[in-house]
Amino acid sequence: MSGQLPNVFSPLQIGPVTVRNRLMTTSHWNKLAESDPHGYNLWSFYGERAMHYWAERSKGGWGLIIAGQTVVHPSCGTGRPSAYMEESIPEYTRIARAIHDHGAKVFVQINHLGRHRASDSADWGPAWGPSSVPIQDAMGKGQLCKEMEKEEIASVVAGFAKTAKNLQVAGFDGVEVHAAHDYLLDEFLTPVHNRRTDEYGGSLDNRLRFTLEAIDAVRKGCGRDFAVGVRLNGEWPIPSGFSSDESTEVARRLQATGQVDFINVTAWPMHYAIAPSGEPHGQLVPFAKAVKDVVTDIRVFAIGRIVDPLHAEKILAEGGADMIAMNRASIADAELPNKAREGRFDDIRRCTGSGQGCMATAGGPLMCTQNATVAQEKEWGIGTLKPAEARKRVLIVGGGPAGMEAAIVASQRGHEVVLSEKSGVLGGQINLFVRSPRHGEMAHVVDWRKRQIEKLGVEVRFETEVTPDIVAGFGADAVVVATGSTPRRDRWYHPTPHLPSIPVSHLPHVFSPWDALEGTLDDRRHVVVVDAVGYYPSSHPLEYLAARGCRVSGVCGGAVFAPEIVNIDRPAFSKFVRSKDVTFFTMSTVKEIRRDSVTIMNGQTGQEFTIDDVDAVVLSVGNTPNDELFHALKGQVPVLHRIGDCLAPRTIEFAVHEGHKIGREL
Repeated sequence: MSGQLPNVFSPLQIGPVTVRNRLMTTSHWNKLAESDPHGYNLWSFYGERAMHYWAERSKGGWGLIIAGQTVVHPSCGTGRPSAYMEESIPEYTRIARAIHDHGAKVFVQINHLGRHRASDSADWGPAWGPSSVPIQDAMGKGQLCKEMEKEEIASVVAGFAKTAKNLQVAGFDGVEVHAAHDYLLDEFLTPVHNRRTDEYGGSLDNRLRFTLEAIDAVRKGCGRDFAVGVRLNGEWPIPSGFSSDESTEVARRLQATGQVDFINVTAWPMHYAIAPSGEPHGQLVPFAKAVKDVVTDIRVFAIGRIVDPLHAEKILAEGGADMIAMNRASIADAELPNKAREGRFDDIRRCTGSGQGCMATAGGPLMCTQNATVAQEKEWGIGTLKPAEARKRVLIVGGGPAGMEAAIVASQRGHEVVLSEKSGVLGGQINLFVRSPRHGEMAHVVDWRKRQIEKLGVEVRFETEVTPDIVAGFGADAVVVATGSTPRRDRWYHPTPHLPSIPVSHLPHVFSPWDALEGTLDDRRHVVVVDAVGYYPSSHPLEYLAARGCRVSGVCGGAVFAPEIVNIDRPAFSKFVRSKDVTFFTMSTVKEIRRDSVTIMNGQTGQEFTIDDVDAVVLSVGNTPNDELFHALKGQVPVLHRIGDCLAPRTIEFAVHEGHKIGREL
């Protein structure tokens, strides 16, 4: 079936390395680093979970894997993978072998963090940069980075060479020198950060000097039997930034050195390089094409929300690139290449672009709204799903993402599964979320599971409200309650936790986020949306109403509305609301709701303000679990579980994870 994708499944020569196809994963922070076992207070991608994570993608058919990023010098601080230390070689060797065992080639990205120096460093050193500019870090506290001296530049150049050599010894096929994404080499390339007047600043020749020295040192240290490439911004569109014309000129100069085997073309800032749901697919491909047009001896990699192998084929066929990076798509489905080769396009779990699991970097493991097995590959990876020891009759109550995932996994293991849904459709709350104007791609979470349920022949009963009597007559060996949650209008409001609810929140013109997304308020002129959860349950109704021409006032207790919106999505959200009739009242608490107004108080000044001419209020204050059936069934059935929001209201990836887990345990 690979005939549908002749370019995708053709091999590619990258310097001394031949990859089996044109699909790759890029370096990304998978949050699977483990503490250095040698006691050097370092971190690395050498843990067992990380090894299985990368090996899974090789097993799934990817041609090239860039297995994370390592820093090249102690000045990057502690707390990051540090392959410049020879002690890391045995651990990296395990990763290279595990990936090679399944046929993929593997590079590592080598980098100096520059002003992004690790905030969790324990050595108290300053961040290094081309010039003394503010450091870019959550722990910056107004600090400036240290302007590098020439001997420090030379030390970092040596660090690039040493790191690459250690990785070559460990068995990797090549390295990618990171000269993009606002890190040190890119800071030298970009005038807004590089204010130097010596031979490392000013002209493009001078700004490129550091990068060329690093590449030359790597090549001299590793020889010609090792692939060496560069990650380069195709553009950084800020004043005194890095233009697309400069990018193509740098590409010409890289080719002229004869030292570079590939250029991986990206862009900056982050939301540009890693676009959120709702943004165009392949938006960075023109930059890769521009580079490819000026180089003939260097392979060019393209990135930018490419999630469909048919789209990858089109880019290759049109000469847009030589290699296609589908990083978030590889998180959503490690087996995407194998499924595409076999023509099983409907079986591919398509990336939604939401970033809720893969880009929510603060704490917790890597997760995915589509793929419960991510970061669980040793236990849940390819080939680990075994038939049940005894076939059971399983009743799953609730057809949201948790119930659907449980039904799929339990059925795959051989159980007789009946999925009962109170409404007439599967998908639960996702069917409301997709009505937000920028988040329609979340429908992929439901669509993939619908197809699998149909293929597996799972019996689905719609318009059925399950009661204890129905369960008693069903004769189930196991019951899984996945009945979700319901928005509330009262109870705890965190700015005033001593009160049972916002005063007068019982008025008939006070609604929930679901009411707004269901269209109940489509005819309203001015709606106040109160954000007390800090996430998409607040922003979805606000965007939905604003898109329909409604005047919207957003009230929140923090500095920004819905502060936990995924970092890559915040700029798109801001751009959207700026184009609509939206006003935000930040650092504010709702004091009272009246029939045509809302009184708020500013938390900094203590001043009260009245929002007038209000004809509806949406309270986003969280959900209440629908757990009545679970409690009624306790002690009444042989095996009883509850998963998803009826256990505790959380985000989609938790529901999918719990559904998968219980499907394996039944």
